[in-house]
Amino acid sequence: MPELLRRFAIPYRTAFIIGPLTKLIEVLFDLATPLVIAHMVDAGIAAGDVSSVLRDGALLAVMALVAILIVLICQKMAARASMGIGTALRGALYRHINRLSCEDAEAFGTPSLVTRCTSDVNQIQLAVALAIRQLVRWPFLAAGSVIAAMLIDVRLGAAFLVAIVLVAAAFFVVMRRSIPLFVRVQEGLDAVARIVREGLSGARVVRALGRGGYERERLVRAVDAQVESSIEVGAWSSTLNPVTLLVMNLAVCAVLALGGIRVDAGELTQGDVVAFVNYATQALLSIVYVANLAIVFNKAQASARRVIEVLDA
Repeated sequence: MPELLRRFAIPYRTAFIIGPLTKLIEVLFDLATPLVIAHMVDAGIAAGDVSSVLRDGALLAVMALVAILIVLICQKMAARASMGIGTALRGALYRHINRLSCEDAEAFGTPSLVTRCTSDVNQIQLAVALAIRQLVRWPFLAAGSVIAAMLIDVRLGAAFLVAIVLVAAAFFVVMRRSIPLFVRVQEGLDAVARIVREGLSGARVVRALGRGGYERERLVRAVDAQVESSIEVGAWSSTLNPVTLLVMNLAVCAVLALGGIRVDAGELTQGDVVAFVNYATQALLSIVYVANLAIVFNKAQASARRVIEVLDA
C-alpha cells in the first residue's frame, strides 16, 4: 500500500494534509465536549443556575456547527483523493496490461486481471478515503480520552484500562485469524471469474461436447469455496464489534458503580463522573473503530500486493 501511494498520491498531497488536520480539530472539540457537559452539570444543574446551563448549551451548539463544517471539508478532501487515485490506478493498470507480453498476460489470466482492475482497486480506494477521514480521528481520540479520563481520577482509570486491554486482546486474536483469509477471498474471486469467463466464451464448444454438467459443477465448487472463505472471514470480523461493545458497556457499568461511591464520599463531583463516562465511552468506541480500520487496511494491503504484481510485471 505505501508503494502505491508513493506512485499515485503525489497530486493529492493537499487533500492528505487538509483532511487529517480538519479531523484533528474535530478531535479537540470531541475532547472538550465532556468538560463543557461536566461544567453544565456542576455549575448549572446542581447549583440551579439556568443562565450557566444556557451558556454551556450555546457553546455546545456552536462547537457542533463548526464540527459539521469541518466534516464537510474533510469529506470533500477524502472523496477527491480516493476517487482520483482510483482513477489513476485503473488507468495505469489498463495501460500496463496492454503492454504485457502474451505469456505474462496468460500467467495472470484475464479474470484475475479484471478482478485486480475492479475489486482490488475499489478496496484501495476505500482504504484511502478512510485513511483521510478516520486514521487521525480515532487513534488521537482514543489516546486523548484515556489521558483525560486518567487526569480526572486514577482509580477509576485503572478499571478503564482493564477494559482497553481486553479489547486489544480480542483485536489481536481476530486480526491474526482474519488477515490470511483476506487473500484467500480475493483469490476465490479470481477463480470464479475465470470459470465464468471460460464458460461464456466457450459456450458452443461446451454444448457440442456435452460438458454442460461438468462446467456447472466446476462453477459450483468454486463458488462454494468462495462462500466458505467469505463466511469464515466475515465470522471472525463480525465477532469484534459485539465483544468490544460488551466490554465497553461492562466498563461503563463499573465506572458508574465506583463513581457513585466516590461521589457519596465527596471525592468526586457528579460532573466528574459524567465526564469520565463520556471519555471512557469515546475511548472504547475509538478502539472499536480503529479495529475496523485495521480490517479495511489489511484487505487493502492484500489488494495492493495483487495490483503491484501486475504493475511490476
